[in-house]
Formats: sequence, structure tokens, C-alpha cells
Amino acid sequence: MALLEVRDLKTHFRTDDGIVKAVDGVTFSIEKGQTLGIVGESGSGKSVTCLTIMGLNAKRNTMSSGEALFKDDNLLTMSPGRLREAVASLDDFSTPAAHEAAQQAASPVSSRQTERLGYGRRRL
Repeated sequence: MALLEVRDLKTHFRTDDGIVKAVDGVTFSIEKGQTLGIVGESGSGKSVTCLTIMGLNAKRNTMSSGEALFKDDNLLTMSPGRLREAVASLDDFSTPAAHEAAQQAASPVSSRQTERLGYGRRRL
């Protein structure tokens, strides 16, 4: 059984100009202890693939389908709370700092954090 199995992952975005197919049919699996590198040209969907699996795309204009099975649970259909629980249940991180970073990645970003990064503020 794979630790993470992604099947026919598709992520499309609704825009003013129509539908943009950012990811269209990605499939891969990772066994415990394996490392996967995702490579491709700029704009090929690497980041969108990862953001979709982690549930971090904007819900209002994103259409995702397929499966991202983590320990037989589909990450694409999990609630944010259940996704945080799944990440917190991981016991195979090499350091406490790596475990904490993974938990933070699955946590919602606060408006205060986005302001620190320069988002959410009106710029003249």
C-alpha cells in the first residue's frame, strides 16, 4: 500500500476568460521512505499539483477531481480540520521542526500572516 497515491488529479480554474486547465490527469504514488521530485517547465502545474493535494487552492474558483489517497483517506474530500488531524498523526518525520512545519502547512493562513507577506493590504 502506498503512503500517498494520486490518481487522475485534475485542477481547473474559472477565470474571466474561461476555464484554465492547470493540472489535467496527474497520477503517481509514493511508498513510505521514498522521495518524489516533480519537475517541469514554468507553468506546467507543479505547484498547483501540490497545492491541490494539500487543499490550499482558493475554493471559489477552483474545480478539482481525482483522488489523493493518504493512508486510504482522500485528501481532496477532507475537511480542513480532518486534514490537520491527518498531518498531525504523522509519526515518521525526522525532526520535531519538520513535523511542526508540516502541521503549519496544513493550517489556514491568518490575515495577520498574509499582511506580513504584503498581501491583503491596499497599495497605492
